[in-house]
This record gives sequence, C-alpha cells and structure tokens, in this order.
Amino acid sequence: MESSRPGANCPRKRTVRGESPRSRTDTTPHVRQANLLQIRRSNGRDRQAVSKHLARFGYDLFMSYEKKPDRSQVFLLPPSLDDWVPEDHPARFIDAFVESLDLPALGFEVGHAPTGRPRYSAQLLLSVYIYCYFDRIRSLRRMERACLENVALMWLTGNERPDHNTLWRFFGDNKKAIRKVLKQSVKVAVDANLVGMVLHAVDGTKIEAQASSKTAYYRKQQDEALKRVDFSIAEMERLLGMIHEVQMGYWEKTLEIVGDNIDIVMHSDDLGMQNSPMMSPDMYRRFVKPLHQELIHMLKKKAKGEVKFLLHSCGSVRALIPDFIDVGVDILNPIQVSAAGMDTAELKKEFGKDMCFCGGGVDTQEILPRGTPEQVRDEVKRRLDDLAPGGGYIFAAVHNIQADVPPENLQAMYEAFQEHGRY
Repeated sequence: MESSRPGANCPRKRTVRGESPRSRTDTTPHVRQANLLQIRRSNGRDRQAVSKHLARFGYDLFMSYEKKPDRSQVFLLPPSLDDWVPEDHPARFIDAFVESLDLPALGFEVGHAPTGRPRYSAQLLLSVYIYCYFDRIRSLRRMERACLENVALMWLTGNERPDHNTLWRFFGDNKKAIRKVLKQSVKVAVDANLVGMVLHAVDGTKIEAQASSKTAYYRKQQDEALKRVDFSIAEMERLLGMIHEVQMGYWEKTLEIVGDNIDIVMHSDDLGMQNSPMMSPDMYRRFVKPLHQELIHMLKKKAKGEVKFLLHSCGSVRALIPDFIDVGVDILNPIQVSAAGMDTAELKKEFGKDMCFCGGGVDTQEILPRGTPEQVRDEVKRRLDDLAPGGGYIFAAVHNIQADVPPENLQAMYEAFQEHGRY
C-alpha cells in the first residue's frame, strides 16, 4: 500500500557519515550553477516556481538591473586629467619626448598670433602633431576636434584647444623641423618597443592580422618605408617649387612692363574634378596654399595700382573656397555648375560677401550645346537670379563656347542676359 505521506515514494538522500542533511544544502557555487543550468533546461516548469527556486540561490533570472548613464553625478574631489591617462599611455611617451627636445635649436618658432587668437607654445602644438601622426589623424580639422574629444590629447595639451588655422600656420612655419622630429619620434618609439605606435605611423590605414614575412614590418623595412615617404614628399615639393618659381618670375616681369595698366590678374590653376577637388583640403593647405599666398601677396604689392586677383579653377572646388578667400583671391572663375557642390544659390549665400563670381551663367556641358533655346533662357535666368543680387557677379558661360553649340542657343543666351541681367 502506497503511503500518503508527501515524498514517501521519493528516494532518500544519502548522508555522508558525520554530516547532517542540512549541512549539504546546495549553496556552494558549483552546485548553484548546476541547479541553475538544470532549471534553464527544463521548459515545462512553471515560471513562478522557477523564480522562487532561483531566489533561494540569490538569482533573479527574469528581472535585471539596467545601468543607465547618470550625468548629474558629482565628484567627491575635482577630477584630474592626470588620473585618466594610464602611466604607460603613448601620450606620456610623446610628452617626455617633446620635453627632451631643444626646440629653438631645431628651428621651431611660433609666429605672433592673429588678433583675438591665443598664442600657443611650440611644445604644445608639436605634441598635438606627433600624437595625431601616430594615431593616424591627418586632417587639421580632425586634429582640432580631437583636442576637444580625445582624453589623451586633452591631457597632452592641458585642456587647451588650438584650432585648425593655428595648427596649419604652425606646420607652414616649421615644415622641415616637424619632419625631422616625426622621423626621430618613430625611431625612438621603435627603440622603446612601442610597436603599435610605429605601425600606426607607417601604415596609416589598416594592419593585416598576419605574421608572415610578406605582411610583417621589420625595422629595416620600416626605415625603407620612411625613406620612400620622405622622398615622395620632397620630390612633390621640389616640382611644386619649380612651377612656383616660373610663375613668380613671369608675373614679376609682366608687372614691370605693364603694371600700371592692369586691373585684374588672372591665374589658372585647376584644382577641381567633376565630383571633388583634386586633393583634400588639408593637402591643399599644406602644399599649395602657401604658394598661392606668396604669389598673390607679391602681385598686389608690386602692381603699380590696385589689382584684383582672379583664380581660374574648373570643377568641384567648394571645399577650397574658404582657403581661396583666406589667401586673397578676389574673383573665382568659372563656377562649374554641373560639378558636385557648385550650387550657385548656396555659393552666393555662403561666400558672396567675400568673393566675386565670374562665369556660371549657363551650363556648357549639357544645356548650351544640347538643350533647346527655351532651356537655355531658363538656365540663364536661374543663374542670374542666384548670383547677381547685391553685385559681385560677372556674367559669362561656365567655360569657352565650343563649336558644337547651335547658333540659336547662343542667341537665346544673349537675349536672356539682356532681359534679366539688370538689377
């Protein structure tokens, strides 16, 4: 006869001699984990019963605490940037490295800051350059943003915030010295076995996760890579310098002969393609902008009267226009309206107060050669409405009129200009 006592048919638990049943409670970590695993695997149990069973072992499977950011927390003591940067962080290596340099002896100098801008030390700006060099930050604007967001750079600069123009001027004034220091910093990093920093500096993109002889960087290969980089940069600067010397000589001679009869100097130097500039804005600022600035300064100084500088550059150059204005370009030609970013209404709104636009009156890629006379008239009216208000606009087609343009389209362009070109 079966017993009605609860648990009568259940097998009795064996007890180790000298040990009471209560002493074998399942509270040890490995037993709790085994019980939890067993309960998780059983799908037929009641949810409430499982929760009660888990509560016995301190688990709460169905309710968890979700951590959320609490930005209203107050520090007991003021936080120190020095506590946020580990002792072995590369930023500390860079700080010690720059501190050990005799910057005046290396030729470093910091020019007087423009009105309203703080004057940062060469040590601070060089530290920013070296850190960004190792961290693969090549853009000057990204360097500026990193000084605001990167904790290591905030520590390195003492929470100072140099802008991209300050960094650009510092680089322009100290190119040769900076290159020497960057090379020296890589070699010191190699000697200090800071391999990660060196790979970031040399490669600049990605490091393949392989250790074969074809993908690994050895010290000799690294030195050769640095030499190739130095040679490429030096060769490019040599060629740019040769072109610049020819241009300077040409304009100096021209000004001597007809300098008192010149109102506008036109300089052709195409920097744009259909979808973008030929180079990044940072590359322009490092290598071409100083040459443009020197040329324009010489022209306006040596001309016998007041002259305006017209820069001819086809293509998408919107990203470079702030730099054109900065170096003294007065007129931009031709405003290639079919190129990326060259919307005439936006250009006038953003830059019309600082620059005169020449061209852009009608698209010469599609509308003028292939459109109807009515399309040409609409195009001319639209461009005049965008560029003419407030002055500072010289009407012309985007580029030279080619032989495939129908005569009736030329007539439509002229008539539309006569009708809508007054304001």
